[in-house]
Amino acid sequence: MKLPRYFLVRLALIGCTLLLLIGTALQAQPSGAEKPQGFSQSHQAGIRLGVWSNLGDIPPKGDSSGGARYAADIKDASFYFEGYFGYRISSSFMIEASLGIVNRGDVTVEDEFGDTYIGSLTLYPIQLKAKFYPFGGSSGKLFPYLTAGGGIYHGRHDIQYTSDPYVINGNSKTSISYAIGCGADYVVADQVGLDFNIGYMPINFSKELFEVKDYQALTFTVGVKYLFQSPRK
Repeated sequence: MKLPRYFLVRLALIGCTLLLLIGTALQAQPSGAEKPQGFSQSHQAGIRLGVWSNLGDIPPKGDSSGGARYAADIKDASFYFEGYFGYRISSSFMIEASLGIVNRGDVTVEDEFGDTYIGSLTLYPIQLKAKFYPFGGSSGKLFPYLTAGGGIYHGRHDIQYTSDPYVINGNSKTSISYAIGCGADYVVADQVGLDFNIGYMPINFSKELFEVKDYQALTFTVGVKYLFQSPRK
């Protein structure tokens, strides 16, 4: 069953608000906990795993034109993987670069010459974002954050099997757009942290990819990160 778009957007807004409220409450309470050593000076490298929730359109299950035809089984929710690196600018700001991948479902294409191409519809978000920690220099272990930036979004038909040996990949499209999100880091140890993230990607291709231009989505992920500092000179 597909969840309404407004419900998913509301869920994301509620999640972001709760993270900021919890962070504010924790900072306001007296605590004997020591400040995590070096978190506000540490760079980050890690991975995120979670759910890609579609807010855009869904390609038709099948169509034919000009002698060619395709059959698609595209999901509204898919598994999402992302790797990222964050470079610390100050205790409150960081620049994060990330590369994600999501398999939206299976697509089989048969062209007008009778050749068959079996694969999947895969999206690759490549993003560069500014990351703001409202409580970056404070004590505690939970650090909510907000992100804003942009990205290159590449979608293509990744072919796993074809009867045409001269074709490697099928139809593809690329878009450039902004990206926003929120989340929280939880410091487990001096060099290990957990990451809870909600991201919005307004992907809209200029031309149709399997009859659809609107591929916008929300991602809900949990990750683990390595915290480290630049070598001292």
